[in-house]
Amino acid sequence: MSSQSLLADGASRFGQLIPDFFMKYLSSFPALRQCLHYSFTFVVPALLVVFAVVVAVKLGNITIQNNKLVIRKQKELLIGISVAIFICVSYTSTFIRLDPGSLYARTMYIMFIAALMLFVYSVKFSENKMLINICAVVLGIIIALILQKSFLDLDLQLKSSYVVPEGYQYEVNEPTDKLGTVFMSTDTYNNIKASADLIQTSGLDREKSYIGVFDYFGKYYLNEIKGSYVIEPTVTVKGFEASQDFVENAYQLLR
Repeated sequence: MSSQSLLADGASRFGQLIPDFFMKYLSSFPALRQCLHYSFTFVVPALLVVFAVVVAVKLGNITIQNNKLVIRKQKELLIGISVAIFICVSYTSTFIRLDPGSLYARTMYIMFIAALMLFVYSVKFSENKMLINICAVVLGIIIALILQKSFLDLDLQLKSSYVVPEGYQYEVNEPTDKLGTVFMSTDTYNNIKASADLIQTSGLDREKSYIGVFDYFGKYYLNEIKGSYVIEPTVTVKGFEASQDFVENAYQLLR
């Protein structure tokens, strides 16, 4: 990966520091993490070439009869093989240098295009649902790797504990049972509590339908009050004509 004849920006992958996003949860096993880093860098793109050849064989419906190779769909085979050739030729340029902090650098564009082409070709030329589904899964995996998401940065998405920020309070079924056990901001709590107090003081019948009592549907749900038609007129209804239509339809519904 170094001392290549073709000039390109970037750096040799070997000797680079492993990016923080890459499986940081394996920091206690640096050797394993390093091996996985190299494997994802080089093995996964190589496996994409192998996968392209397999898809081409499936599209070409190649079988062996009487010790002879029989190709029933030559056009489909050539189209599938062209993807594998496209990947290999492109890799000769994109793999010369790999940017630090990026798993695939410029190679990710080739991987995405190739995976997308294989998926499109499988949908176009194959009636094998299993092949189409596998191509879709491979495309999804490639996208996840390019975006550096999924299992690569699990520790950045899920944590064993969280620090509750200031301005939040712990409540259990307060001010309504619908909330359950939550941490919420003081402003949100006061807003919900005000709606609950309104129900208590106004004596609204929970079995009847009301409109315009609350400004958000969530307050109807939390206070177990029935709403009707468009529940959030102040948010979803814009303009005089739309507001007029809302009122007229709500009136007809409540008659």
